Amino acid sequence: MRVAVLFALAACSVDPLSLEGKQCPCAAGYVCDTPTNRCFLSNGDGGVIDTPGTTSCLGGGTTEIYRYAGTFDWVHEDPSWSGAAEITQTSANVQNSYTFKTNANLSAAKDYKVTATMRQTAAGTGSPAMGIALRAQLSTQDKQHYSCMWSFKAKEIWIQETQAGNTSTLMAKPVAEAGAAKPLTMEAKIVGSTITCCIREYPTAMVTATSTSVTAGYPGLQTERMAAAFGSFAVTQP
Repeated sequence: MRVAVLFALAACSVDPLSLEGKQCPCAAGYVCDTPTNRCFLSNGDGGVIDTPGTTSCLGGGTTEIYRYAGTFDWVHEDPSWSGAAEITQTSANVQNSYTFKTNANLSAAKDYKVTATMRQTAAGTGSPAMGIALRAQLSTQDKQHYSCMWSFKAKEIWIQETQAGNTSTLMAKPVAEAGAAKPLTMEAKIVGSTITCCIREYPTAMVTATSTSVTAGYPGLQTERMAAAFGSFAVTQP
């Protein structure tokens, strides 16, 4: 009888609920990773346990210029963009779909670093990708901008430049360790004519390119034939 009861209790047990990666504020035992606004296990001294999701792959300054806090008042020509707790793009068919934030602080910042968490919600044809837009122009008629893009399907990270609606790849790199589509954290930095991008979860996913075509502009998000949700977006000094 005792054995039968133990088996019955075991069958009814539920694995502990993991709060790893949930948005802040955090439950007891977890600490908020400020750049990504996500909760990770505490290391006991008030910091987070170092994991690929919390360790910056670009480093640099931590002084914030802007942080998305749930109010989506961004420029977006494509109406599939919206935002609340997450910023979302709901079409898996639109090419070069991007949105960006404008404010007085960002208009003066030619150089900056962007950290954003992102996840695929639906993929379209070709090589669907998502990422961070850099130095986007205020006028929706002026398509100049850079972008750091990631494709789960192609297992590649690349830096692109868009001029008058035409997009070219400045640099691309295969990422062999990439697995199935999963949430990830991307960092993108632009300083002068140098653009550097990386993904925290994949150590080899880092790429650098140079270009003098776009000298200033705003930071944002971009998708390519992919519906995606972006859980955090922070702009800091590079």
